[in-house]
Amino acid sequence: MDRIYSVAERARLGEVGTVRAGLPSDLGGRVVAALIAAFRERRPDLRLDLRETGTDQQIRALAEGALDAGVVRHPCDARGLELGPMLAQPLGVLLPAGDAAARPDAPPEVHLADLGTRDVVVPPREEAPGAHDEVLAGCRRHGYAPAAVHEARHPGFALGLVLAGTAVALVPRTDDTAGAVWRPLAGEPLAWRTSCAWRRARDPEHARAIADFTAVATAVLRGEAGMTPLDRAPARRVVPRPSSGFLA
Repeated sequence: MDRIYSVAERARLGEVGTVRAGLPSDLGGRVVAALIAAFRERRPDLRLDLRETGTDQQIRALAEGALDAGVVRHPCDARGLELGPMLAQPLGVLLPAGDAAARPDAPPEVHLADLGTRDVVVPPREEAPGAHDEVLAGCRRHGYAPAAVHEARHPGFALGLVLAGTAVALVPRTDDTAGAVWRPLAGEPLAWRTSCAWRRARDPEHARAIADFTAVATAVLRGEAGMTPLDRAPARRVVPRPSSGFLA
């Protein structure tokens, strides 16, 4: 109670600091809410100013001092920045519920090559060019050559394209919804690589605030978003493609 009164008095006097942090637009409401709650519990004396912005914009904002920290996707130009633990988040495929591969009797995993030339939905390249290019290169490397690439900034738009039968979407694990089913990819050939990034602060108190944010963000990304430390992630296995597939 004494601490609460102390923080309130500091806020009245304008002494409470702020941590300005960037987050990807597709991180998800549940993850964002958990991050805010966890940081509030750890540092009630600080205000958290979250900004929805892509990796490239975060990198520029960190360099200019407009952000204190960010959650970025790799690969990216992180020269001059400090990086937290690298986390991996495997991607799966979101399919229309009527698709053969989404049937209850279908194999539990989908092979990338069996997607043929179907259009694909991924996040906009302008938000994280390195991650965008890496995912599409991985598709080609594993035998999937989409006829067209659609960009969706928010999951709702990607879901709409899938429901319309226009394309399939490459997204992290998500709950099935009316009209769409998520399936993991055989061998986990695609993954987003994510970490916190920040510029070293000269002021010790500011540095502690940034360290607290990055520690909280890393824990929430692991616990709520299902990301795995890259150095502990299981080795990707090679899964032979069946001679006949549901999507062929």
